[in-house]
Order: sequence, then C-alpha cells, then structure tokens
Amino acid sequence: ILYDCGTPRIFEENKYQYVFRTASHATMDNVALARYLKMRNVKVERYNLINQDYAWGQDSRKDFVLSMEQLYKGAKVEADLLPKFGAGQYGTEISALSTKPADILHSSLWGGDLQAFILQANARGVFQKQQGVFSAADHVLPALGDKMPNGVILGARGAYGLMSPKSALNDWWFSLYEKANNVYPVQA
Repeated sequence: ILYDCGTPRIFEENKYQYVFRTASHATMDNVALARYLKMRNVKVERYNLINQDYAWGQDSRKDFVLSMEQLYKGAKVEADLLPKFGAGQYGTEISALSTKPADILHSSLWGGDLQAFILQANARGVFQKQQGVFSAADHVLPALGDKMPNGVILGARGAYGLMSPKSALNDWWFSLYEKANNVYPVQA
C-alpha cells in the first residue's frame, strides 16, 4: 500500500502482484499545475526550477517541464537547480535564481527543505521578482503562516490535512493532534 508515495517510478517501473496507490503521484501533480497556469492565463515566457536531487524532485521537474513544453510553446527554462535532499542552506541557489529573471519559479521542495528555502528566498526578495509555483506545499502553510509569499500557487499531495474531508473521525483526530502539538495537523 503506497500511502503518499510521490514518485511515479515506484509504481510504473516495477512489477507487483498487488499494489494500491492511495493518492496521486508527481506526474498528476505537475501536469495539473502546468494546466492550471494555462487555464488561469498566467504569463510564462521564462521560468526557473528548483527541485530536490532524487526521484521525487527529478520526476516532478521532468513532468512539469514536459507539460510546459506542450502548453507554453517557446517558454524558456532559465535556472534549473537540483540541490540535494536535506540541503537546508540555499544561498547558492537563491543567488542563481536572482540572476535569472523569470515569470515563475517552479518547485517540488517539501517539508523542512521547502520551509528553509521559502524563508531564505523571501529574505532576498526572490518572490518579489517571480511568482512561486509549488507542486506540494499545503503542509507548510500552518508553520510559515504570514511568511508564505503572497501570490504563491500551490498544490497539495492529496486529500489530507487542510484538504481532508470533514468527518467525525477527522474532527476527533485533528482536535486531539492540535491540543497535543499546538498546531493543526498537516498531510505529513
């Protein structure tokens, strides 16, 4: 049972007798994100990328770029960055992004990496020059609060946390979790 496995390679490149994937994977997330940009008539002539250097980030990057090539013919990738998972410090990447003007900045960074990147990039004005487009960022909203850049377009990894359906079980769990941890539970 693949509860929240984002890379499509786990499912598509292996053979199992039984596999149950309970949520979307990176292909769906990133194709939908590119389609959303097009549907909302977001101007994209140039775009930047920062994704983690392992299957999730590489697959997310590839799926987003292939989708953009179909939907935004002629749009050009400027910076294409793949920092290692858990890097924590993004000064070099932020400098590179600052020197490459773009309409949007696509990222599939998540968790502490995404939080650290947003905080560091905000401090250097990255999101004042390019709109953030994050494929999986709902889970950092409670932690970042008003530090989340204005105008960010974000996706979610499924119908959990902020996106979960209302139910007696969820109400009980969320209340219990929030009281114990002083934060609303997110997907992770």
